[in-house]
Amino acid sequence: PLFRSKELLSRLLGTHQGGSGPKSPIDSKELMISLHNVDTSEESTMKAVMKAVTLLFQERAVYNQEVLSVVLHQLLDQSPLPTLFMRTVIQARQACPRLIPFIMNILSKLIAKQIWKQPKVWQGFVKCCQMTKPHSFQIMFQLPPKQLESVFEISP
Repeated sequence: PLFRSKELLSRLLGTHQGGSGPKSPIDSKELMISLHNVDTSEESTMKAVMKAVTLLFQERAVYNQEVLSVVLHQLLDQSPLPTLFMRTVIQARQACPRLIPFIMNILSKLIAKQIWKQPKVWQGFVKCCQMTKPHSFQIMFQLPPKQLESVFEISP
Protein backbone atom coordinates (compact mmCIF):
# COMPACT_ATOMS: atom_id res chain seq x y z
CA PRO A 1 0.00 0.00 0.00
CA LEU A 2 2.70 2.57 0.90
CA PHE A 3 4.78 1.53 -2.13
CA ARG A 4 1.72 1.81 -4.36
CA SER A 5 0.91 5.24 -2.89
CA LYS A 6 4.43 6.44 -3.58
CA GLU A 7 4.31 5.06 -7.11
CA LEU A 8 0.92 6.70 -7.72
CA LEU A 9 2.14 10.07 -6.45
CA SER A 10 5.28 9.76 -8.58
CA ARG A 11 3.14 9.08 -11.63
CA LEU A 12 0.87 12.03 -10.81
CA LEU A 13 3.93 14.26 -10.54
CA GLY A 14 5.57 12.80 -13.65
CA THR A 15 8.65 11.79 -11.64
CA HIS A 16 8.38 8.00 -11.94
CA GLN A 17 11.33 5.89 -13.07
CA GLY A 18 11.73 5.15 -16.74
CA GLY A 19 10.90 8.75 -17.40
CA SER A 20 9.92 8.96 -21.10
CA GLY A 21 6.24 8.82 -20.19
CA PRO A 22 3.79 11.70 -20.33
CA LYS A 23 4.28 14.85 -18.29
CA SER A 24 2.44 15.18 -15.00
CA PRO A 25 -1.35 15.14 -15.33
CA ILE A 26 -1.63 17.52 -12.36
CA ASP A 27 0.41 20.52 -11.30
CA SER A 28 2.55 19.77 -8.24
CA LYS A 29 1.19 22.80 -6.37
CA GLU A 30 -2.40 21.81 -7.17
CA LEU A 31 -1.77 18.29 -5.87
CA MET A 32 -0.42 19.50 -2.53
CA ILE A 33 -3.25 22.03 -2.14
CA SER A 34 -5.89 19.47 -3.11
CA LEU A 35 -4.62 17.06 -0.46
CA HIS A 36 -5.07 19.79 2.16
CA ASN A 37 -8.66 20.30 1.04
CA VAL A 38 -9.67 16.67 1.55
CA ASP A 39 -12.20 16.27 4.38
CA THR A 40 -10.03 14.93 7.20
CA SER A 41 -12.75 14.63 9.83
CA GLU A 42 -12.24 10.85 9.90
CA GLU A 43 -8.97 9.78 11.49
CA SER A 44 -8.19 7.22 8.78
CA THR A 45 -8.53 9.88 6.08
CA MET A 46 -6.40 12.28 8.11
CA LYS A 47 -3.63 9.67 8.41
CA ALA A 48 -3.79 8.90 4.67
CA VAL A 49 -3.52 12.59 3.76
CA MET A 50 -0.64 13.04 6.20
CA LYS A 51 1.21 10.12 4.58
CA ALA A 52 0.55 11.48 1.10
CA VAL A 53 1.85 14.94 2.01
CA THR A 54 4.93 13.38 3.60
CA LEU A 55 5.54 11.42 0.39
CA LEU A 56 5.29 14.64 -1.61
CA PHE A 57 7.94 16.23 0.59
CA GLN A 58 10.25 13.36 -0.36
CA GLU A 59 10.07 14.55 -3.96
CA ARG A 60 12.62 17.29 -3.25
CA ALA A 61 13.27 17.96 -6.93
CA VAL A 62 9.59 18.91 -7.31
CA TYR A 63 8.77 20.37 -3.89
CA ASN A 64 11.60 22.86 -3.64
CA GLN A 65 11.65 26.16 -1.75
CA GLU A 66 9.89 28.06 -4.53
CA VAL A 67 7.05 25.55 -4.94
CA LEU A 68 6.55 25.19 -1.19
CA SER A 69 6.35 28.93 -0.67
CA VAL A 70 3.64 29.21 -3.36
CA VAL A 71 1.70 26.30 -1.83
CA LEU A 72 1.91 27.73 1.69
CA HIS A 73 0.87 31.17 0.48
CA GLN A 74 -2.18 29.75 -1.32
CA LEU A 75 -3.15 27.62 1.68
CA LEU A 76 -2.78 30.66 3.95
CA ASP A 77 -5.43 32.46 1.89
CA GLN A 78 -8.02 29.77 2.64
CA SER A 79 -10.64 30.29 5.31
CA PRO A 80 -10.87 28.34 7.45
CA LEU A 81 -7.29 27.16 7.25
CA PRO A 82 -6.87 23.47 6.37
CA THR A 83 -6.44 21.31 9.48
CA LEU A 84 -3.01 20.11 8.33
CA PHE A 85 -1.73 23.56 7.36
CA MET A 86 0.66 24.03 10.28
CA ARG A 87 1.95 20.47 9.96
CA THR A 88 2.88 21.31 6.38
CA VAL A 89 4.49 24.59 7.45
CA ILE A 90 6.63 22.64 9.93
CA GLN A 91 7.55 20.07 7.27
CA ALA A 92 8.45 22.86 4.86
CA ARG A 93 10.71 24.43 7.50
CA GLN A 94 12.45 21.10 7.99
CA ALA A 95 12.82 20.50 4.24
CA CYS A 96 13.94 24.05 3.42
CA PRO A 97 15.54 25.88 6.36
CA ARG A 98 15.93 28.98 4.19
CA LEU A 99 12.14 29.37 4.36
CA ILE A 100 12.32 30.57 7.99
CA PRO A 101 11.85 34.29 7.14
CA PHE A 102 8.88 33.37 4.94
CA ILE A 103 7.47 31.18 7.72
CA MET A 104 7.83 34.05 10.21
CA ASN A 105 5.75 36.13 7.82
CA ILE A 106 3.13 33.35 7.75
CA LEU A 107 3.03 33.19 11.55
CA SER A 108 2.54 36.94 11.72
CA LYS A 109 -0.36 36.76 9.25
CA LEU A 110 -1.90 33.93 11.27
CA ILE A 111 -2.07 36.22 14.28
CA ALA A 112 -4.08 38.70 12.20
CA LYS A 113 -6.37 35.77 11.28
CA GLN A 114 -6.84 34.99 15.00
CA ILE A 115 -5.38 31.52 14.58
CA TRP A 116 -6.27 30.57 18.17
CA LYS A 117 -9.92 30.23 17.07
CA GLN A 118 -8.96 27.03 15.19
CA PRO A 119 -7.69 24.81 18.05
CA LYS A 120 -5.92 22.16 15.94
CA VAL A 121 -4.18 24.74 13.80
CA TRP A 122 -3.36 26.79 16.93
CA GLN A 123 -1.55 23.78 18.40
CA GLY A 124 0.57 23.63 15.25
CA PHE A 125 1.22 27.38 15.44
CA VAL A 126 2.55 27.00 18.99
CA LYS A 127 4.70 24.02 17.97
CA CYS A 128 6.11 25.94 15.00
CA CYS A 129 6.93 28.92 17.26
CA GLN A 130 8.76 26.56 19.60
CA MET A 131 10.69 24.98 16.73
CA THR A 132 11.75 28.30 15.23
CA LYS A 133 13.00 30.03 18.38
CA PRO A 134 14.61 32.58 18.61
CA HIS A 135 13.21 33.78 15.24
CA SER A 136 9.65 33.43 16.52
CA PHE A 137 10.06 35.53 19.69
CA GLN A 138 9.12 38.68 17.81
CA ILE A 139 6.05 36.89 16.42
CA MET A 140 4.91 35.61 19.82
CA PHE A 141 5.09 39.13 21.25
CA GLN A 142 2.51 40.18 18.64
CA LEU A 143 -0.05 37.86 20.28
CA PRO A 144 -2.72 39.26 22.58
CA PRO A 145 -1.82 38.67 26.28
CA LYS A 146 -4.28 35.80 26.75
CA GLN A 147 -2.95 33.91 23.71
CA LEU A 148 0.67 34.59 24.66
CA GLU A 149 -0.03 33.07 28.06
CA SER A 150 -1.63 30.11 26.29
CA VAL A 151 1.57 29.56 24.27
CA PHE A 152 3.54 29.10 27.50
CA GLU A 153 0.88 26.81 28.96
CA ILE A 154 0.82 24.60 25.87
CA SER A 155 4.60 24.52 25.46
CA PRO A 156 6.50 25.87 28.49
